[in-house]
Amino acid sequence: MENALKGLDKLTQEEARMATAQNLKVTHAVDKSVKEVMDTVVTIDDGVARVDGRVATVNNRVVSVDNTVKGVDDKVEIVDSKVTEVIAGVYSILKSISANVLKTGPLRWKDDSRMRRSSETFVVSHSQKYWI
Repeated sequence: MENALKGLDKLTQEEARMATAQNLKVTHAVDKSVKEVMDTVVTIDDGVARVDGRVATVNNRVVSVDNTVKGVDDKVEIVDSKVTEVIAGVYSILKSISANVLKTGPLRWKDDSRMRRSSETFVVSHSQKYWI
């Protein structure tokens, strides 16, 4: 019986060693899997960081384009106000010419080309001050 107990004790110790070895093997496999997952997470994190950098670059470019568009809008507004001034000036000149024609009545000149040159000179001399 003593031999049987010693054999049983040996068997129990052997089983314990086998269980421990099996546990170490499983722990090693899990550790390896965790390291692989961590490597994947690091790779993904690096990719996300690169995308963040690209998004920041695009955002900076969009801000630059927005500032350029605002500058163009300001210049268009200036041109628009100058065009409005020119149109108002031309309208004023035409109104003045119309009033003068109504006061004096129709012009009758013997030399038609002389009348054309005179009216061109009048329009040019009175409109030059309104040009940009």
